[in-house]
Amino acid sequence: AKLAANILQWVEGATAVQPLTVAIGQSMGTNAALTELTLSRDEKSPTQIQLALKMQSADALQVDATIEAIRQSNFRPFSAKQSQEGDRINYEVSLIQQTASVPEEPSESAPPNE
Repeated sequence: AKLAANILQWVEGATAVQPLTVAIGQSMGTNAALTELTLSRDEKSPTQIQLALKMQSADALQVDATIEAIRQSNFRPFSAKQSQEGDRINYEVSLIQQTASVPEEPSESAPPNE
């Protein structure tokens, strides 16, 4: 039963990876190219993902757009490292999956917005 629970936890942790990779790909500007994307997880903390990106012809604005795409995919980046060699940028970061927040319903006693 423990093995089944571990497998289930692993699969649930992997569910968010596809939307994350799509968001990263879509964040690439017309002049930038994603040359390498590596995702890895440790079985002890399946909701934490190690991400490594290599981009060609990228700049700081491209990195910012990619980080924003990661955040919009419900991941919080931390411990980021970035280096640049010519027009290539290497970006490594740890990601923690965030739970989706549900917007609160306005209370009936609240005055309507004008």
